[in-house]
Amino acid sequence: MRGAVAPRPACRYNPAPLQQPKAVMSDDIKHGVSRGPSGSGADENGIDIASLSFEQALTELESIVRKLEQGTIELDQAVGAYERGVALKRHCEAKLAEARMKVERISLGPDGSVGTAPFDAT
Repeated sequence: MRGAVAPRPACRYNPAPLQQPKAVMSDDIKHGVSRGPSGSGADENGIDIASLSFEQALTELESIVRKLEQGTIELDQAVGAYERGVALKRHCEAKLAEARMKVERISLGPDGSVGTAPFDAT
C-alpha cells in the first residue's frame, strides 16, 4: 500500500517531573512565608517576613525590585529574590487588608444617633 504509514514505536523518554526548589515551597509563597537557606522562614539575615511591619516589608520589596531590574545578580539569587518578593507582596497586601478592616467611618443613623460603619471604598 502506497499511502499507509507504519506505526511508530512508543517513545520511551520519560523525564523526571519538575520539583519545587527546596528553599521555597509554593504553599509558603501563597501564605507570605519566605524560607531562606535554612528553611526557617527568614532571609539570610534571619528576618522573618511575618515579623515585618508594612513599611519594612515595602522597603525590602522595593529594594528587591531594583536589584532585579538592574539584572546584576546571578540567576539563583534572582530566583530567590523573586520568591521573597512575592512573599513580601502578599504580606503587604494582607497588612493593607487588615488596616482597611480596622478603618471605620462615622455615620449618622436615621434617628440622628451617631455610630460607626465599616469603611466602604466605593
